[in-house]
Amino acid sequence: SFQNQFTKTTTDANLMETVHHGSAEYPFRYYYENIALFDFKCIDWHWHSELEFIYIKSGNVVFDIGTVHFELNEGNGIMINSKILHQLRPQAMPSFQFSVSAFIYCSLIYKKYINPVISSSLEYLVFQPDIPWQKKALEIIKTIITVQETEFNREIIVSMSVQQLWILLLENLTFD
Repeated sequence: SFQNQFTKTTTDANLMETVHHGSAEYPFRYYYENIALFDFKCIDWHWHSELEFIYIKSGNVVFDIGTVHFELNEGNGIMINSKILHQLRPQAMPSFQFSVSAFIYCSLIYKKYINPVISSSLEYLVFQPDIPWQKKALEIIKTIITVQETEFNREIIVSMSVQQLWILLLENLTFD
């Protein structure tokens, strides 16, 4: 199974998460976590260099990202940018984390398309199904989640989907 189960958020003194997500060979990790098993029923304050995408399959999730506190409901999704402090109080939910730069090895592509996003002031981005381009992003996120249960071609579908997701971000947002 590709479901990973943790019961606590392990961080260093600076709240950087100490769990490694993926590997140098395949810089992607899928999670379907049962938060009821976590200490204090939450994924406690932490940050990581990987981007995190979360899809709320059912119920709701309470987010604290930096100083912002909000709740998202079933059918919404979110991207949490690299190195952004956050905590979550959800039900069971699928999420995945990846290092975008490791999916795209060309330094020109990294400089031109990746770095402007991960070094921008954007802390997070909520995806809502009633906004057409965000609905498309949610469909890509759901595809990434769905293929985790399939052995054949999973890695290449994830790589292709991450790039499609990135193109959507670049086409629809400006980054400072």
